[in-house]
Amino acid sequence: AHLSVQATSMDLYVHQMGGYEADRLRDAFGIGQGYEPTAMMAVGYLGDPAELPDDLHEREANPQVRRDPSEWLFHGSWTKG
Repeated sequence: AHLSVQATSMDLYVHQMGGYEADRLRDAFGIGQGYEPTAMMAVGYLGDPAELPDDLHEREANPQVRRDPSEWLFHGSWTKG
């Protein structure tokens, strides 16, 4: 969270990613076996959407459809089961 707040104060954007393969990251970036990649993110300035390849431009231009929070958000109390 602190990285995102600091980046925002510097007009930078942070995109956190999931679903990465730790072993591939180790190979690509020379991460030693004593370290475990636990987060992956891109940090940078927004570019001009007109310069994106066609497939990415289309994805950027269309509104994102998000699941309703009631599908994944829990509230209330836990019950014994």
